[in-house]
Amino acid sequence: MENLDLNTIYFLLESYQQAERYEDGYNLILTSIQIKKDHSQKIFSFFSVFFTNLKGSLLSQHRILKTLFAQEQNKEKKKVISRLISKITNEIEQLCLKSLEAIEEHFLKDKTNKDRYIMAQKKKVDILKVLSEIYEGDIKNKLITKYEICEKQMFDYLTTELPPIDIYKISYVLSYVTWKSDILNDFSGYELAKNTFDNALLHIDELDEKNYKDVTTVLQLLRDWLTLHLEDASENTGF
Repeated sequence: MENLDLNTIYFLLESYQQAERYEDGYNLILTSIQIKKDHSQKIFSFFSVFFTNLKGSLLSQHRILKTLFAQEQNKEKKKVISRLISKITNEIEQLCLKSLEAIEEHFLKDKTNKDRYIMAQKKKVDILKVLSEIYEGDIKNKLITKYEICEKQMFDYLTTELPPIDIYKISYVLSYVTWKSDILNDFSGYELAKNTFDNALLHIDELDEKNYKDVTTVLQLLRDWLTLHLEDASENTGF
């Protein structure tokens, strides 16, 4: 690794991505950011792609096995499935913990690159969401608390640093309220979502042609969520 220049590393990462060698690419990135001290937007984009694919595969396996466990009646077979679930849970945990360490040590300390900082913070939140999905009980509750602290830090940053029509702000709110409603059955984020949507609409004329389609697409998704959960929010929060 010490003998490889960054261009060669990027070429290898592109090759791993095209060949869907996500674990190889992920491990190369971890080594690169430690040895080469490369914390660029480009390296983080690769990091995000490889992590997302590894996470997606493991979570899919985890969900399938949880379904099989719930359906299986034979006690011995349930034990076998339970061991597999534990194995995959551990693999997810190790992937998430390594990724959290990389994000906190290498991508979040420098706030000068706004795009990279926001993407890294979003990825950190995503990782905490993944961990909260695979655990139950006290561990799950602690992870949810940590997740909400991280969310608060992100909201504070978005509120002070970004305009109402910024796509990062809107998409982040959409991700947050969707997670609360889908995972926790909690609709307390409805007012936040509505205020974000309404404020963005007030500034819609400020969008340039380049960003108009992306922002309006996310706004449409946020409006769909608001429409879908209006009754839920009224029942649960008195909105």
